[in-house]
Formats: sequence, structure tokens, C-alpha cells
Amino acid sequence: MLQYAGALFLPNSPPQPIREEVNPYRNEVLQIPLKPRDATFVERIKVEEAELNTAEAAVRKQMETEGVKSEFDLSPEGRLLRETRNKERTDVTTMKSDYERSGVSLLIPYGQLIMFVTALALMLILRHIVMNTKPGRAMRAVSLDFDSASLMGVNVNRIVTLTFAIGSALAGAGAMMSATFLGLSLTTFFGVQPGVKAFVAAVLGGIGNIPGAVLGGLLMGVAETLVVWSGYGDYKDAIAFVILIAVLLFRPGGLLGSSKVEKV
Repeated sequence: MLQYAGALFLPNSPPQPIREEVNPYRNEVLQIPLKPRDATFVERIKVEEAELNTAEAAVRKQMETEGVKSEFDLSPEGRLLRETRNKERTDVTTMKSDYERSGVSLLIPYGQLIMFVTALALMLILRHIVMNTKPGRAMRAVSLDFDSASLMGVNVNRIVTLTFAIGSALAGAGAMMSATFLGLSLTTFFGVQPGVKAFVAAVLGGIGNIPGAVLGGLLMGVAETLVVWSGYGDYKDAIAFVILIAVLLFRPGGLLGSSKVEKV
């Protein structure tokens, strides 16, 4: 915290991304095979590699025979051997690429998997606190009516402070996971863009609906990924505002519905 948070207030020393040692899973990927690779490529690759090794040996032998140190100084006969070697190398590379593409696998970075599981766990804990505990009932009462909750013995100021503390802790958990597992740089305005997207996710899922906010965040991520996949990566941040406008126009309550205040 002293190393990274303190750097935010030093304009002459911009903060650096979280170091690799902090996240041992940054380059680790969980591979789930959906379609096995074509096994016929294996033998063909071995044959091509054997031919490549033979061509490499021929070029080295020709260089020793002619007494040159560089392949570019070879005689026309040596250059012909070099071209044959290069063709064999290209064939091996192409065949390995075809072998990799012959199978279909689902690649999930461990860091993102940890973020997903942690987000679900935090969602369940938060929902339990809000729906099944005494402070959670007090939060819901205060959200309906400050004065009535105060008359029922609820310490409104204490509950408001507790609510902001829980919200800040969850925001800090999300920011720390994003900076750690996604390798983002910590800057003074690090949370501006995620904050806007979090608001859109809450509107998309339904204001006041905790599972809806998580569902909205997942759909936002899928939408951004599809925008990048389609070749419009420069506009991935704008999709949040497009979704916000669409939800406000066609389903203001969100996908799972927003909590409604009923007064009798």
C-alpha cells in the first residue's frame, strides 16, 4: 500500500503496474479442450522436422566446405541449399500452426477465474448481510425512510456509515483484483472508468438488486469483449453508455427488476 498508493500523490514519479511477484497467476491459463487436435499432424510434423534437420545439416556442411562464416556468402549451390532449408522451416511452422488450429480449447486465465469466484463469494456474503442480519434489516429500513427507521430505534448515522464502509471495502476489493490480475497501472483517476461501468451494470441488472448488479457486470464484460472481437476495440469503453441509453429507453427497471418502495 505504501509503495503503490503513496505514488499516486507524487506527480514526478508516476506509479508503475503491480509487479509480477504480487500475482503469480498473471501468465497462468486454464485450458479446457473442447475438440481434440488432429493426431495425424503429429507424424507429419516429425517427418517435416527430420527433413528440416537434414536441410540444416546440408547448409552447415556447405559452409564448412566453402570456408565461409555467413550463409549470405555461399555460392549459388549453397544458396540453393539455404532456400531449401528456409522452405522446410516454413513448412514446419505452417504445419504446427495447422495442428494448433485443428483443435478447439477454452482458455481461461487463472487471474480472471479467481476474480469471478471472488466476485460471486462477495455477492453471496453481501446478500446475506443485507437480507438476513440485523444491520442489513436496518439498512433496508433506512433506505425506505430515515425518520421512520429512527423512530423504530435504528441509529441512522451509524447505519449510513456502515453502508459506506461496506461499499468502499467492496470497491477496494474490485480495484485491487483489477490492478493485480489485469496488470493495470495505478493512477489518480484509476477508478473513474470502472465506476461509470459499475453504475451502468447496476442499472442494467436493476438498481437495488445485488445479483442483478453482478449479472449486469458480467454482461458488460461480454459486450466489451464482443466489441473488441468484432474489430472495434477503440470503442469498447463507449459500449457502456450505449447499454445505459438502451436500458433507460426499453427497460428502466433493469433485467432482474429494481427494488420498489411500497407505502401504505
